[in-house]
Order: sequence, then structure tokens, then C-alpha cells
Amino acid sequence: MTNLERASHISVILVCALTVYVLIRPPFHGPADGGRPAGSQLLGKPLRLAGATWPASQNLVIAMTTSGHFCQASLPFYQRLQQAVKDSGAAASLQFVAPDPVDVTKDFLVSHRVEIPRVIRAPLNSIGVFGTPTLMVTDGNGIIRHIFLGQLDQKQENEVLALVRPATGRQQGGPKASRDLSDLRTYSAVVGGQ
Repeated sequence: MTNLERASHISVILVCALTVYVLIRPPFHGPADGGRPAGSQLLGKPLRLAGATWPASQNLVIAMTTSGHFCQASLPFYQRLQQAVKDSGAAASLQFVAPDPVDVTKDFLVSHRVEIPRVIRAPLNSIGVFGTPTLMVTDGNGIIRHIFLGQLDQKQENEVLALVRPATGRQQGGPKASRDLSDLRTYSAVVGGQ
């Protein structure tokens, strides 16, 4: 093998190695926001969503898609959550936001026995959501106080339900005002092109 052939083989190997590094680096690279869990950058900030209202002290906004696997798997919890919101009187409200047309989203929810008075159509990335489902809890001013990512486990579902119980049913002090997201299981069903 001549020196020229050897040099060309080494060049090809280096180019292939560089290409592989560039292609696999993003999924294994750390978060761009300095290591904070996904969604934590939204805590304490206003949820800017055209058409949303903040009528209660606890306003739950669920960002979802009608085709998302984890959104569909979360429907039984949304049924329980809907009932808890009704039982809370005016202490809590529930709204859904989806990129699908409003009538499609409402029909989907109703077909699964989830009746929600307010469904808003918006690109999910316009509110900082890149995985579904994402459940945000705002105060009466629309400030995000809690955020839950992905399909929730039983402990997380109970935490959300505790947020919407009437004030008389809460223990003294109530839930935390901010949420440590480090213990959440995050299932990302990335919504592309929204």
C-alpha cells in the first residue's frame, strides 16, 4: 500500500468518525439550559395563551395531541381530574390546548368521557411545550406554579388532584408553590412542526 493510499484511507476513516460524532452527539449531549429538567424554565412565568382565562386560584392547562400515545393513556386520569375540578366549585378550572382543530379535540375528549368547557387551538411550541402531555397549573394571574410532564404515575396524579381539592379539604399549608421537577418521568412525544 502506498503512502497516498494509506493517507486516503485515514482521511475516509476520520471523515466517517466525525460524521458519526456529529450525528449522535445531540441526543447524548446535556440540556442546553444548564442541566435543569425540561419544563422548569416555565415555572414562575406567565402562560401567554390567547383565549385562556384564569378564573380560579388553580387553573389547570393540559397541552396534548389527539394522536399522542401518552395523551391517550392519560385519559382515565383526565376523567378523574375533570370530576375533581367540578367538585372544587370555583377553586379550580380546567382547559385543554392542542394543535388540532377545536372541534376535533373536543370530539376526541367527549368520546372518551372527558367534557371540558374550554379547548384552545394553538401550536404547542408557542407556549414552550415540546412534549405531550404537559399539565401546567397557574394561579389566578396566569403565572405557572406547577408543571407535570408526560404520563403521570399514581403519586403525581394524587399531587395534581390535591391541588384542585376545595380549600376546606386541604391540609394546612397546602401544596408547594413551586415544583421540583427532578423526580418526574418525562415521556417526550415531540410535536414537530407546530
